[in-house]
Amino acid sequence: MKRYLTRLSIICLVFIIVAAPTMNFNVMVPAAVSFPGQIRSVAMIDRTIMENTVMNAIEGGLTGEMVGEDKLATQILMDGVHSIMVNSATLDLCGLRKY
Repeated sequence: MKRYLTRLSIICLVFIIVAAPTMNFNVMVPAAVSFPGQIRSVAMIDRTIMENTVMNAIEGGLTGEMVGEDKLATQILMDGVHSIMVNSATLDLCGLRKY
């Protein structure tokens, strides 16, 4: 009986290891940004207008977005572009940000 349980345990263990689910996913890589050689400096300006109106509150309630998500998304986008531009060896960043 003990030998049977040992064999059964080994078979179950091997089955669990071999039949373990695998997870595959594809990751999209952003395209490389290239600028013409004549461009030496780039200005980054946040021109978004955040209005605190009743219509924005109603729209947020209907679409299910949280308060301030628009501003947060804009800040995240601007920070991402800023980090890409700062690491560029060929461009100088002259950014104006209102945070």
